[in-house]
Amino acid sequence: MGQPLSRDMDRILEGRYALITGASRGIGRAVAEVLGRAGCNIALASRSREDCEAVAGRIAREHSVRAFPAACDVTRSASVRSLLHALRKWSADRLDEVRPRDLEYASRRYAAGQTRGVVPERVRDRHARGRLLDL
Repeated sequence: MGQPLSRDMDRILEGRYALITGASRGIGRAVAEVLGRAGCNIALASRSREDCEAVAGRIAREHSVRAFPAACDVTRSASVRSLLHALRKWSADRLDEVRPRDLEYASRRYAAGQTRGVVPERVRDRHARGRLLDL
């Protein structure tokens, strides 16, 4: 989990705000770690605020970013609305500042990285079966 992002990606994310759901463990926690390391202020949400508090505190200390732990059940619209209301206050309403060029850049970088990482292996293994999915 210690691989740095590219210098370009670090610069793009520094000082930005991101919401990560399922952030207390697994993939969500790993995403929060990477974004925090890149200088992104992070809101961590899961069903357990206590679990998010530990992760948020550590990331904030280690990477000098702002971190906001919150409880949210994403299957309940009232819980999501409550979280978004709190996040707008915390982030000075910056969570929805996603510029089209940011999405395009991230999509290109992701697709290129995925292709460089997976396709050569698939070419070497002529008997490999399956599909490359982007979720």
